[in-house]
Amino acid sequence: MFSAASRTLYLQKSMFLQLLLGFSSGLPYLLVFSTLSFRLLDAGITKAAIGAFALVKLPYTFKILWAPLLDRYSVPWLAAKLGKRQAWAVLTQALLMLFLLGMAYTNPAHNTLLVAIIAIVISFVSASQDIILDGLRTDAFPAETQAAATAMFVAGYRVALLTAGAGALWLAASLPWEMVYCVMAALQGLGILAILFMRAPDVSVGIPAPKAQKTSFFVWGNRTLIEPFRAFMSHERWLWLIVLVLTYKLGDACLRVMINPFYVEMGYTKMEIAEITKVFGFAATLLGAFMGGTLVARWGLYRSLVFGAWGQMLSNLAFVWLAGRGHDIYALAGVVMTENVLDGISSTVFLAFFARLCKKEYTITHFAMLTSLMAFTRDVIASSSGIVAEQMSWAGFFIATALLVIPALIVLSMLRLSIQKLGAPTPQALPLEREI
Repeated sequence: MFSAASRTLYLQKSMFLQLLLGFSSGLPYLLVFSTLSFRLLDAGITKAAIGAFALVKLPYTFKILWAPLLDRYSVPWLAAKLGKRQAWAVLTQALLMLFLLGMAYTNPAHNTLLVAIIAIVISFVSASQDIILDGLRTDAFPAETQAAATAMFVAGYRVALLTAGAGALWLAASLPWEMVYCVMAALQGLGILAILFMRAPDVSVGIPAPKAQKTSFFVWGNRTLIEPFRAFMSHERWLWLIVLVLTYKLGDACLRVMINPFYVEMGYTKMEIAEITKVFGFAATLLGAFMGGTLVARWGLYRSLVFGAWGQMLSNLAFVWLAGRGHDIYALAGVVMTENVLDGISSTVFLAFFARLCKKEYTITHFAMLTSLMAFTRDVIASSSGIVAEQMSWAGFFIATALLVIPALIVLSMLRLSIQKLGAPTPQALPLEREI
């Protein structure tokens, strides 16, 4: 066995690698969405065409459709060298670098369709990378360090969003877009370095590799598509767990859809919104992520989820106070910091909850299913928030979004014992010990 000092050093290194992997996960997202929109505008592309580019985000919502295949199959040769999860991660990261370079040297003004195709491919590969890294993180860390690893991953993800958003625009002010995307492609390589230095366990448990003999389509479908979901249904009160996944962040999702129109109606300029929400919001979200990891370690999963739910309600109610203040920069900064800290806490706790719901043999499929359900809440259910906002005052709207937390609190109270069992520490060794 290794000494306590060696274990601590290894854990610190593993946490830093999660920061890099979170960065690798978050970097492509804005490069095919808002940042790409600026490039398209500079190329003279019409607003109608730019709006159509929003469709490239669909793979992030429907990634559950191919997640079972990533659980079942391995990358030939590379899996034997690196491990099953690590091989998929390196492959997706290498593909992202390649297609980001392809986008760098494709002129949107002359090849708009080709840029759209490349953006869709990047989105597909990026969504695949996300579910692989979620599965790798869940498999690599025991329950007692899972929340801390998630906090580091979320922090890296947020740094990547700032890099691919404000950072890319800052570079584009003095460099051509081709060079900007080349820089981003190079930064994507940090994920490959993290995987190569990561000594996570090789996950080969679960669905066996396909045998050489022919297998009927029905047998293959059962093993690949049915068994992962049947395994999830073995959870105690699994249907109510799904309801919790759908409702936990609903109030927050509805608020975020309408937050920018609210800022504009309150008289805040674009510069004021950018400076306060990006700078203060970024720092506050990182703080909240680390606080969320600490809460789970000290309070356990159930109490942390309850705290995160009440925190969402409080942050939404803070906007009621802001609506009554009108145009007040200091009030805006205070509310933005409060909302982002509490959002960072609830998001980190919620992802740690997802990790505990995943069955070891189907980690990728289960994590993809849970995040897809969360995306359904964000993209579909919350889309009607604008209709609601038009029928009432801003204060009334924010109160309504705060009340949307109540269903999640009710379900949490019903699932208290089940979640406490999920959050109970298990005698699971650190990855370092598994290799001794």
